[in-house]
Amino acid sequence: MKIFRILLSLFVFLYISSILSASYEDALKMYNEGNYQGALTHLASILDVSKDMESGSSNYKIRFLAAHCHWKMKNYTNALAHLKRCSDIESSNVNPLIDIALILIDTNKYGEAETYGRKIITIDKNNSMGYYVLGLSKLKIGNYWGAKEFFEKSTSLDVEQYAAWNGLGKSLMLLNKYMEANTAFSTASALNPQSAEIYSNLAMSYYKLEKNKEAVMYINKALEIEPENEILKNNQKQITGE
Repeated sequence: MKIFRILLSLFVFLYISSILSASYEDALKMYNEGNYQGALTHLASILDVSKDMESGSSNYKIRFLAAHCHWKMKNYTNALAHLKRCSDIESSNVNPLIDIALILIDTNKYGEAETYGRKIITIDKNNSMGYYVLGLSKLKIGNYWGAKEFFEKSTSLDVEQYAAWNGLGKSLMLLNKYMEANTAFSTASALNPQSAEIYSNLAMSYYKLEKNKEAVMYINKALEIEPENEILKNNQKQITGE
């Protein structure tokens, strides 16, 4: 009888786990399809908050995905709440801290974002995203030299960190170092050739270097990707003088 109860408990556990796993995978599929509210509904049905700190609980990944659904929907308060709980569940994991910092930057809370950036590099001193967050925070408040240093540190730790190369280019542009900015943007565009923003930035660096042929080529590439982007259209007008 005792063995039967053990086997029954094991069967129930595996059955529930399989249901939770299937529901999570369904939610992830919805997220990837852009159905963020549908994904949240699925996730809410399998999240048991009492198990947040329970060993082996799937709550971390459930909350992490829920946070990203809310983030996509611009429900920043809910996204931050889930991410902060994720950080409680896995205190040594810097990923929730990175996302918290990026949301804070999105919502113009640069000082708070910098605080989280420093938490990231305290946990992992070689984390390139931590230095990227710090660079972005400095850039947003107009400390271009500070931003440049942090972006350079980020790219030194991860040479494929295209966002940091792009940020470095922006900092250099604002410091009137157009040749160096052009190099940074060129690297960023090589790493992420589908970014209209990076192509536009590269075009503007060529424009500042008075290389209009190249500037026109890259702003046109940017507009091929995002033809309705008003910022890109304005940059094109500046470059062409039309």
